[in-house]
Amino acid sequence: MNATNKSKVKRDSRKRPGIKIHITDYSSCYYCKFPGITEQAIYCPACNFPMRGTEQEQRNFIISKRREKSQLTDINRSFNVVRAVLLTISILNLLSMLFTFVSYGYIGLFAGLLELVIGASFLAFFILAKQHPTKCLLFAIVLYPIHTILTGYLLYKSEHFGYMILSSVFRLFMVGVLFFGLQVARKWEDLRIKNRFTNPENL
Repeated sequence: MNATNKSKVKRDSRKRPGIKIHITDYSSCYYCKFPGITEQAIYCPACNFPMRGTEQEQRNFIISKRREKSQLTDINRSFNVVRAVLLTISILNLLSMLFTFVSYGYIGLFAGLLELVIGASFLAFFILAKQHPTKCLLFAIVLYPIHTILTGYLLYKSEHFGYMILSSVFRLFMVGVLFFGLQVARKWEDLRIKNRFTNPENL
């Protein structure tokens, strides 16, 4: 037996056993346990499981849900990183607020208030992101460039040109990270909606 065949046998041995489906009660969904399914209903009105479909259709449905669950697990890790970025921006701006209040005179007052608003906003985005991921990232993407422009202007007026350039480059990089985060948030939200009726026993 050559190496290719050995590899194939090894992969086949790792496959899950076949999915066995035995439905005794057609009044509730086999997959999500949704009650009150009528005799005329072919599909579950909640999760769309083919209650009166073929066994192959039912197996394909469960396999598809398992695949979506795996995708959701992966995208959930990425989404947690996105939320960590929101929290990091909040902390950095709140720390910057303390620094600008004591370092830049009257301009520091305005800069510090700006940092306070942005820091508090991103803290709110971090907290609310699990309930409203796409909206929070959209607001963050709109708010952070405005913050970058205003901060750059205040640093220019205070003649801190070196810090202005470094700060602007970092903030523009973070805007790019937020755009990536928006794509992740959309995928995460979409998969959560698709799996809202998932029954863990069948995954």
